[in-house]
Amino acid sequence: MNGTILVSPKLRKLENATKAYKDLNRVAMMKIKDGGIIATFSSMEP
Repeated sequence: MNGTILVSPKLRKLENATKAYKDLNRVAMMKIKDGGIIATFSSMEP
């Protein structure tokens, strides 16, 4: 396979979703005021 790494579409979706949640939470943390609360929820549906 010449060092080629195959990534399944399901894994790629998970990686993209993980990055999106990380970015969303990073922005929330920059915008929240002192003493504010950030609540993050996610669901893993089959």
